[in-house]
Amino acid sequence: AVARAALLEAQTTFDVPVQKTALVIGGGAAGMSAALALEEGGFPVALVEKQPELGGNLRYVHTATPSLKGEPTRQPQQVLQQLLDRVHANPKISLHLDSQVVATHGFMGNFTTTLQHSDGAREELTHGVTILATGAREYRGDEYGYGSRPSIKTQQEFEALLDKHTRQKTELPASVVMI
Repeated sequence: AVARAALLEAQTTFDVPVQKTALVIGGGAAGMSAALALEEGGFPVALVEKQPELGGNLRYVHTATPSLKGEPTRQPQQVLQQLLDRVHANPKISLHLDSQVVATHGFMGNFTTTLQHSDGAREELTHGVTILATGAREYRGDEYGYGSRPSIKTQQEFEALLDKHTRQKTELPASVVMI
């Protein structure tokens, strides 16, 4: 192997133009934060979200987590609104709402991605880097009786119930099981 390595020739390298734009797929908190960070680094960003509005799962979080080391508690909906305001006010972030990626091709630093908008129109974007921030879905399996009784709620459903009670002074059920 060493003798053979001595006979090897160096591969030739060549420069390839790199697209200095970014594509972020997913308009939740992570996607918006990534788009803002890239823009602050001087890169134009295309932000793609399959829903008609940004926010992802953060739209369903209303209860703040305890603060660390005396920091002020940050309310989730305030954090969401701040992210939305910054993204919408940023001219270097182009929003593609109600759109999905249907094809992508290319190579490192030079990609072309095809988006399909809700009206069926297609659009091609060129970019040098892609960040996937597509989030997650809350699990709603039937292992714990979910779906068998209206009083069995997921975390998101329970939080929405509490938020509605707080905002609209609705009556809470006598018993709730949260899974």
